[in-house]
Amino acid sequence: MDEKTGYKMVHVKITESAPNLYQGYIIQAFNPPNHPNQDLSALKGFYLLHDLKQDPNDPYKLISGYIINPFVKKSKKVSIHGKLIKYGNTMILRNSSDPDQSSRSVTWVRKK
Repeated sequence: MDEKTGYKMVHVKITESAPNLYQGYIIQAFNPPNHPNQDLSALKGFYLLHDLKQDPNDPYKLISGYIINPFVKKSKKVSIHGKLIKYGNTMILRNSSDPDQSSRSVTWVRKK
């Protein structure tokens, strides 16, 4: 979900590639209301979440990784960090290079 718009953007499958290291790829993409007829089928299988590392001392803290935004032409890698909400199904990721945390965050909600 996008923090700014509140829109559901993609369903992502997150897998553990090594102990405390995760990757995520798109299994379904959704059109935003302002682009209802856009064909997003090419995004299926796109790896957008890379090398997300979980803190071995705090399983709710995500200390590094990067994301590639498939919705932006000429996407670049953006370093991220984040947290898991205890006892919940939510992960919040934010740009790591923003010390004031004024950048947008992206909330990921686990689908059951």
